[in-house]
Amino acid sequence: MASADHAALTALADALCAGGVESVCLAPGSRSGPVALALSRHPRLVVTTHLDERSMGYFALGLAKQSRRPVAVLTTSGTAAANLLPAVAEAGHAQVPLVVLTADRPPEAHGVGAPQTISQSRLFGDQVLGAWEIFADGLPGDDHGLFASFVTAKALAVAQGAPMGPVQINLPLREPLFAQASSVVETSAQVLWGSAVSTPTATTVAAALGRLAGRRGLIVAGPLPSQVDGRPLLALARALGWPIAVDPLSQLRTGPAPGAFRIAHYDLFLRQPGVRQRLRPEVLLLAGGAPVSAALLRCLVEWKDVPRVWLADATGWPDPGLGEGLVVMGELGPTAQALAKRVRARPSARWAERWQAVDQATWQVVRSQCRTALGELSAALALKGVLGAGRPLVVGNSMPIRDLDATWPSGGRPVEIFANRGVSGIDGVTSMALGVASAGTRPTLLIGDVSFLHDQSALLTARRLGLPLRVVLIQNDGGGIFSMLPQAAAPEFETVFATPHGQSFPELIAAWGGRFRQVRTLAGLRQALNASEAEPGLRVIEVKSDRAANLAIHQALWQEAGTAALAALREFSDGV
Repeated sequence: MASADHAALTALADALCAGGVESVCLAPGSRSGPVALALSRHPRLVVTTHLDERSMGYFALGLAKQSRRPVAVLTTSGTAAANLLPAVAEAGHAQVPLVVLTADRPPEAHGVGAPQTISQSRLFGDQVLGAWEIFADGLPGDDHGLFASFVTAKALAVAQGAPMGPVQINLPLREPLFAQASSVVETSAQVLWGSAVSTPTATTVAAALGRLAGRRGLIVAGPLPSQVDGRPLLALARALGWPIAVDPLSQLRTGPAPGAFRIAHYDLFLRQPGVRQRLRPEVLLLAGGAPVSAALLRCLVEWKDVPRVWLADATGWPDPGLGEGLVVMGELGPTAQALAKRVRARPSARWAERWQAVDQATWQVVRSQCRTALGELSAALALKGVLGAGRPLVVGNSMPIRDLDATWPSGGRPVEIFANRGVSGIDGVTSMALGVASAGTRPTLLIGDVSFLHDQSALLTARRLGLPLRVVLIQNDGGGIFSMLPQAAAPEFETVFATPHGQSFPELIAAWGGRFRQVRTLAGLRQALNASEAEPGLRVIEVKSDRAANLAIHQALWQEAGTAALAALREFSDGV
């Protein structure tokens, strides 16, 4: 469907009730947001919210057993849905009727590197009695509601048949999620294949340079696998005379890069339409996974008619914009080096200087905003000043990785940064950080409270194995990222999306043998970080944040960054 069809979602809720469902368990999520609102607003459904999808699945299992009625469970896309597998398997063997509703990305988001996107249509395999998908594209008008009712009724009949058991209904939803779309997004990508060997042939290099050299271009260095050295991209940027947007997970944001125009604060200044227009490139060179920045991803879609060259491997070439261009298959390092050696033409130096001027102007705004008051943005930036070589940083999803991406400037001491951006789930982040620690390092973890609570069992692992882990815990009593999304205006926002937990962390950390510090000032955070650097075991530094105040701080930063970027662009003529 083109966007969230609210009549069809109401029909889905009605059909659940007609089939015997009285209770719905849901965990907060963005893609599942329209479904969550439709279910929570239904007068005959009792909705409970949960922070951990795995625990939620077992909660629903117990509720269905005791009530002897089918229970519906709703998750957002990605690993959120995958976390239901243990409970679904148990429900299948115990013949318990669960109706598993999994919000999903639309078909065009699959296989292009879109975040929180996995194959979900038959996610649970033979652990469910049946799996269906609604809403199918192309159904006219009211047929969406009829189809939703039909599928839901059929699923409930199967779930309560002989034998009883779990069923899945997958719900692919397009954006906008909270308003009817005026038209369906159409895409047409014509891709020309390059070489599939590790080092491209001279013919492939010539074809790529024919699209690149001498034009005003932009390199987007997205997340790269740990075993891939992205530094040849910096050499290619120097050779082409282009700016390079360096995602923090490219491992190119920090450390030295003489002569390269590294751009760090694109997530802030590309939110301003006037800036996007003035910085529109003539060609794009894309490498690595889909970037963290929503603003940069939006540009890739907005600039879909800008030709592009992908430096790709056999896993594909992420590009949610689905543009047209040339794919050069091969190992990143040899391919970038081969291209850099053959570059002969460069655009005016003013092109890269334009990007650099905007980036520097934005950095001045970031530095000013994050100089004194302690908040989520300033806490993320403060870590850059205390981490040194050999001290990796693990970053949680939702706001922590976005705040780091927005605030960290390029340069400084090299810091290796890890995050689970393959599917962008909030689950298992603490456990991954402990895995990093087990390799003989002393990592720091920047994580939100919901994600931290999601993986409490990791604290037992930390104590059992005596692993060193320093945690900067952003505590805003719920899902702070949802305050930045359209569903923040919903009357049910606190219970359905923000999901406050009321957890006090000092007792929790003490129970697992850790040290706990709460800081109230930026100076206090820096002092706590320095004091905990050499301490053994688990150390948790809590930064308390108010969700409403945090939203206001972000909005002020976006506004000031856009204003500063436009001012910096006035020094450059449009003909650059």
